[in-house]
Amino acid sequence: MGNSLTYPTHKFFKRLFSSIADRAASIIESARLAWETREDLAQTTRLYELSTEIISALTLEEAAGLVIEKVVEAAGAHSAVIKLLDKDGNLELALGPREPPPEPSGITMTVFRTGRPLTISNVEKAGRWVPPHLREQGIKSLIGLPLKAGGRTIGVLFVRYDRPHRFSDREIKLFSIYANQAAMAIERARLYEEAREALLSTIAALVQAAEAKDHYTRGHSERVTLYAMAIAEELKLPAEEIEALRQAGLLHDIGKIAVSDQILRKPNELSPEDWKAIRSHPQRGVEIIRPVPALRPLIPIILYHHERYNGKGYPKGLKGEEIPLGARILAVADAYEAMTANRPYRPAMSKEEAIEQLKKEAGKQFDPKVVAAFLRLLRKGLIQ
Repeated sequence: MGNSLTYPTHKFFKRLFSSIADRAASIIESARLAWETREDLAQTTRLYELSTEIISALTLEEAAGLVIEKVVEAAGAHSAVIKLLDKDGNLELALGPREPPPEPSGITMTVFRTGRPLTISNVEKAGRWVPPHLREQGIKSLIGLPLKAGGRTIGVLFVRYDRPHRFSDREIKLFSIYANQAAMAIERARLYEEAREALLSTIAALVQAAEAKDHYTRGHSERVTLYAMAIAEELKLPAEEIEALRQAGLLHDIGKIAVSDQILRKPNELSPEDWKAIRSHPQRGVEIIRPVPALRPLIPIILYHHERYNGKGYPKGLKGEEIPLGARILAVADAYEAMTANRPYRPAMSKEEAIEQLKKEAGKQFDPKVVAAFLRLLRKGLIQ
């Protein structure tokens, strides 16, 4: 019989091996697809985390910082750089390692003008196409992505690696999604900053209108605001609470617009009716700002900044921590500024006299913790 296979047997084994090969190929392909699915899921999860975090950023610097941090982390990259259009139409570094201005025909301007991703898998082989500073920084590969918002390109995002890397179509697609999320967050932060500046201009105009009625209090709101923000920083309050205090500090006396000039400038003792008018200014201030949605969060600070820690203030007679912290801070800042400034009915106190008055009223008129923070600032020389 020998060792040779008969034709039917040979055919059987050929079909068997072919079937095994097909099955193996199918298993390998299934494994590859499963791996890609897991990777896609992981990338999608990271993308979701990125979008939820960066969309809350309220400043350009914060938005750009979060984009860079999350993209570098998600991609396992060496670094990232964001360049944005400035008011003059130039691409300027928003965040990332310092770099020379982009060349007109360089990679930055190419990505910006074409509005398409650009990849360099090996910087060493890219020749003059890549600026020298990238090699000096140890960059071996990179991807440049346009940042698009509102149908226009507002900047460029570069993700850089310290090793050669060939970017797959799948990676480029994911990076492009990252870039779209980044552009949305950056544009939102830019619009927020513009709206904030417009709001602050409105606030400044309102403050000037209020203080124009009484030359003794001109500059009072600005000084109170500086003191209040310093106290808030000393107490390590979050940035958004410090910003709210800044706006509330500027507007805390806006209700005095509705108080008679004669009362505000009265050189002698105020009558009970005069005091009633003066004490209406927090509520009047609230009535002025309530129609402006962006200013409504300031209402508790403005309304209650004349409440006393012992419950004997106005307008509601709130006590202790019933009084919003912002209002307790403003009360100390407002009182110190008023005590150390001239008024029509009395000369300014000395700094030492004002400090003694704050100490005396801690726990009565003022929150002791706020007074302690303010006194620390005075000792450090951070407030004059």
